[in-house]
Amino acid sequence: MSYVIGALILALVLWPFVRRALALLILRGAVRTVARGIGEDALARVPDRIQLERRNATAWSNRAAADALATPLLDAGFEDAGTFAVGAMPGVICRLMVEPRDAIGAAIYEHPKAGTWLELVTRYADGATASFSTLKPTGMAPRPGHTSVHAPGTQPLALLERMRAERPLKTLAPLTAATYPRTFEAAYAEHMAWRKRMGVSAEDVVAVAKNRKAA
Repeated sequence: MSYVIGALILALVLWPFVRRALALLILRGAVRTVARGIGEDALARVPDRIQLERRNATAWSNRAAADALATPLLDAGFEDAGTFAVGAMPGVICRLMVEPRDAIGAAIYEHPKAGTWLELVTRYADGATASFSTLKPTGMAPRPGHTSVHAPGTQPLALLERMRAERPLKTLAPLTAATYPRTFEAAYAEHMAWRKRMGVSAEDVVAVAKNRKAA
Protein backbone atom coordinates (compact mmCIF):
# COMPACT_ATOMS: atom_id res chain seq x y z
CA MET A 1 0.00 0.00 0.00
CA SER A 2 1.00 3.66 -0.41
CA TYR A 3 3.02 2.85 -3.54
CA VAL A 4 1.32 5.59 -5.53
CA ILE A 5 1.99 8.24 -2.89
CA GLY A 6 5.68 7.32 -2.88
CA ALA A 7 5.90 7.67 -6.65
CA LEU A 8 3.95 10.93 -6.60
CA ILE A 9 6.07 12.56 -3.89
CA LEU A 10 9.24 11.59 -5.72
CA ALA A 11 7.87 12.98 -9.00
CA LEU A 12 6.88 16.26 -7.32
CA VAL A 13 10.30 16.58 -5.72
CA LEU A 14 11.95 15.89 -9.07
CA TRP A 15 9.94 18.47 -10.98
CA PRO A 16 11.56 21.71 -9.72
CA PHE A 17 14.99 20.32 -10.65
CA VAL A 18 13.72 19.17 -14.03
CA ARG A 19 11.91 22.42 -14.81
CA ARG A 20 15.06 24.48 -14.29
CA ALA A 21 17.39 22.13 -16.09
CA LEU A 22 15.48 20.41 -18.90
CA ALA A 23 15.90 23.01 -21.63
CA LEU A 24 19.60 23.36 -20.87
CA LEU A 25 20.02 19.59 -20.84
CA ILE A 26 18.42 19.23 -24.23
CA LEU A 27 20.53 22.03 -25.72
CA ARG A 28 23.75 20.51 -24.41
CA GLY A 29 22.85 16.96 -25.35
CA ALA A 30 23.76 15.80 -21.83
CA VAL A 31 20.39 14.52 -20.70
CA ARG A 32 21.46 11.13 -19.41
CA THR A 33 24.41 12.22 -17.25
CA VAL A 34 22.80 15.28 -15.71
CA ALA A 35 19.39 13.64 -15.36
CA ARG A 36 20.91 10.90 -13.21
CA GLY A 37 22.34 13.58 -10.93
CA ILE A 38 18.94 15.27 -10.72
CA GLY A 39 17.37 11.93 -9.78
CA GLU A 40 19.93 11.31 -7.05
CA ASP A 41 19.44 14.78 -5.55
CA ALA A 42 15.66 14.41 -5.55
CA LEU A 43 15.72 10.90 -4.12
CA ALA A 44 17.80 12.08 -1.15
CA ARG A 45 15.00 14.52 -0.25
CA VAL A 46 12.24 11.89 -0.09
CA PRO A 47 11.67 10.38 3.39
CA ASP A 48 12.60 6.73 3.90
CA ARG A 49 9.61 6.19 6.17
CA ILE A 50 6.31 7.79 7.02
CA GLN A 51 4.22 7.80 10.18
CA LEU A 52 0.46 8.12 10.06
CA GLU A 53 -0.97 10.62 12.56
CA ARG A 54 -4.66 10.15 13.28
CA ARG A 55 -6.94 13.04 12.41
CA ASN A 56 -10.69 13.69 12.23
CA ALA A 57 -12.82 14.73 9.28
CA THR A 58 -12.00 18.43 9.76
CA ALA A 59 -8.47 17.77 8.44
CA TRP A 60 -9.63 17.80 4.82
CA SER A 61 -9.36 20.96 2.77
CA ASN A 62 -11.99 19.55 0.39
CA ARG A 63 -14.00 17.08 2.43
CA ALA A 64 -16.73 16.83 -0.21
CA ALA A 65 -14.24 15.47 -2.76
CA ALA A 66 -12.94 12.91 -0.28
CA ASP A 67 -16.44 11.84 0.74
CA ALA A 68 -17.45 11.42 -2.91
CA LEU A 69 -14.74 8.78 -3.24
CA ALA A 70 -15.34 7.13 0.14
CA THR A 71 -19.13 6.83 0.27
CA PRO A 72 -19.60 4.40 -2.67
CA LEU A 73 -16.96 2.09 -1.22
CA LEU A 74 -18.46 2.18 2.27
CA ASP A 75 -21.87 1.40 0.75
CA ALA A 76 -20.24 -1.54 -1.07
CA GLY A 77 -18.98 -3.07 2.18
CA PHE A 78 -15.64 -1.41 2.86
CA GLU A 79 -14.73 -0.77 6.50
CA ASP A 80 -13.27 2.52 7.70
CA ALA A 81 -9.70 2.30 9.04
CA GLY A 82 -9.20 5.95 9.96
CA THR A 83 -8.19 9.35 8.62
CA PHE A 84 -4.57 10.40 8.97
CA ALA A 85 -2.02 13.08 8.27
CA VAL A 86 1.07 11.62 6.63
CA GLY A 87 4.08 12.61 8.72
CA ALA A 88 7.02 14.08 6.76
CA MET A 89 4.63 15.09 3.96
CA PRO A 90 3.07 18.45 4.93
CA GLY A 91 -0.49 18.90 3.72
CA VAL A 92 -1.05 15.25 2.80
CA ILE A 93 -4.18 13.64 4.27
CA CYS A 94 -5.38 10.09 3.66
CA ARG A 95 -8.39 8.03 4.66
CA LEU A 96 -7.88 4.27 4.79
CA MET A 97 -10.57 1.63 4.25
CA VAL A 98 -10.52 -2.13 3.73
CA GLU A 99 -12.63 -4.88 2.21
CA PRO A 100 -11.29 -7.87 4.18
CA ARG A 101 -13.07 -10.60 2.20
CA ASP A 102 -11.23 -9.69 -1.01
CA ALA A 103 -8.16 -8.29 0.78
CA ILE A 104 -8.49 -4.88 -0.86
CA GLY A 105 -7.16 -1.74 0.78
CA ALA A 106 -8.43 1.69 -0.23
CA ALA A 107 -6.62 4.96 0.35
CA ILE A 108 -8.19 8.33 -0.42
CA TYR A 109 -5.53 11.01 -0.61
CA GLU A 110 -5.51 14.79 -0.58
CA HIS A 111 -2.34 16.58 -1.67
CA PRO A 112 -1.94 20.38 -1.91
CA LYS A 113 -0.70 20.16 -5.53
CA ALA A 114 -2.09 16.86 -6.85
CA GLY A 115 -5.63 17.20 -5.45
CA THR A 116 -7.75 14.26 -4.31
CA TRP A 117 -7.59 10.72 -5.64
CA LEU A 118 -8.31 7.08 -4.83
CA GLU A 119 -5.94 4.13 -4.74
CA LEU A 120 -7.02 0.48 -4.41
CA VAL A 121 -4.32 -2.03 -3.50
CA THR A 122 -4.08 -5.78 -3.07
CA ARG A 123 -1.04 -7.41 -1.51
CA TYR A 124 -0.24 -11.03 -2.24
CA ALA A 125 1.27 -13.73 -0.06
CA ASP A 126 4.48 -13.62 -2.14
CA GLY A 127 4.94 -9.88 -1.45
CA ALA A 128 3.76 -8.67 -4.87
CA THR A 129 1.02 -6.05 -5.17
CA ALA A 130 -1.62 -4.76 -7.56
CA SER A 131 -2.50 -1.06 -7.42
CA PHE A 132 -5.32 0.73 -9.27
CA SER A 133 -5.46 4.51 -8.93
CA THR A 134 -7.40 7.49 -10.23
CA LEU A 135 -4.20 9.57 -10.08
CA LYS A 136 -2.66 10.57 -13.39
CA PRO A 137 0.56 8.67 -14.21
CA THR A 138 3.56 10.21 -12.48
CA GLY A 139 6.14 9.15 -15.05
CA MET A 140 7.98 6.96 -12.54
CA ALA A 141 8.51 3.38 -13.71
CA PRO A 142 6.69 0.86 -11.47
CA ARG A 143 8.51 -1.66 -9.34
CA PRO A 144 8.95 -4.95 -11.26
CA GLY A 145 6.40 -7.56 -10.23
CA HIS A 146 4.03 -4.94 -8.85
CA THR A 147 1.04 -4.21 -11.09
CA SER A 148 0.29 -0.47 -11.28
CA VAL A 149 -2.72 0.87 -13.22
CA HIS A 150 -3.61 4.57 -13.51
CA ALA A 151 -7.19 5.33 -14.52
CA PRO A 152 -7.86 9.06 -13.96
CA GLY A 153 -11.53 10.02 -13.99
CA THR A 154 -12.74 6.53 -13.09
CA GLN A 155 -15.53 6.40 -10.50
CA PRO A 156 -14.84 4.42 -7.30
CA LEU A 157 -17.08 1.42 -8.03
CA ALA A 158 -15.88 1.23 -11.62
CA LEU A 159 -12.28 1.24 -10.39
CA LEU A 160 -13.16 -1.50 -7.91
CA GLU A 161 -14.80 -3.57 -10.64
CA ARG A 162 -11.79 -3.13 -12.90
CA MET A 163 -9.43 -4.15 -10.13
CA ARG A 164 -11.36 -7.32 -9.39
CA ALA A 165 -11.39 -8.20 -13.08
CA GLU A 166 -7.76 -7.40 -13.90
CA ARG A 167 -5.64 -8.00 -10.81
CA PRO A 168 -3.46 -11.14 -10.90
CA LEU A 169 -5.10 -14.29 -9.54
CA LYS A 170 -2.75 -15.34 -6.76
CA THR A 171 -2.92 -16.07 -3.04
CA LEU A 172 -3.98 -12.90 -1.22
CA ALA A 173 -2.37 -11.54 1.94
CA PRO A 174 -5.05 -10.90 4.60
CA LEU A 175 -5.93 -7.32 5.50
CA THR A 176 -8.07 -5.82 8.27
CA ALA A 177 -9.03 -2.33 9.36
CA ALA A 178 -6.96 -2.77 12.53
CA THR A 179 -3.79 -3.76 10.67
CA TYR A 180 -4.04 -1.53 7.60
CA PRO A 181 -2.39 1.65 9.00
CA ARG A 182 0.75 -0.24 10.08
CA THR A 183 0.77 -2.24 6.85
CA PHE A 184 0.51 1.04 4.93
CA GLU A 185 3.55 2.49 6.72
CA ALA A 186 5.58 -0.70 6.24
CA ALA A 187 4.68 -0.87 2.54
CA TYR A 188 5.85 2.70 1.96
CA ALA A 189 9.17 1.96 3.70
CA GLU A 190 9.60 -1.21 1.64
CA HIS A 191 8.88 0.62 -1.60
CA MET A 192 11.24 3.51 -0.84
CA ALA A 193 14.02 1.12 0.22
CA TRP A 194 13.71 -0.53 -3.19
CA ARG A 195 13.58 2.83 -5.00
CA LYS A 196 16.65 4.18 -3.19
CA ARG A 197 18.52 0.96 -3.83
CA MET A 198 17.70 1.09 -7.54
CA GLY A 199 17.99 4.86 -7.92
CA VAL A 200 16.18 7.12 -10.36
CA SER A 201 17.12 6.55 -13.99
CA ALA A 202 17.59 9.24 -16.62
CA GLU A 203 14.53 7.78 -18.34
CA ASP A 204 12.48 8.33 -15.17
CA VAL A 205 13.54 11.97 -14.99
CA VAL A 206 12.68 12.62 -18.63
CA ALA A 207 9.34 10.79 -18.25
CA VAL A 208 8.41 12.95 -15.24
CA ALA A 209 9.25 16.05 -17.26
CA LYS A 210 7.11 14.93 -20.19
CA ASN A 211 4.17 14.08 -17.94
CA ARG A 212 4.31 17.41 -16.16
CA LYS A 213 4.55 19.37 -19.41
CA ALA A 214 1.56 17.48 -20.79
CA ALA A 215 -0.57 18.06 -17.66
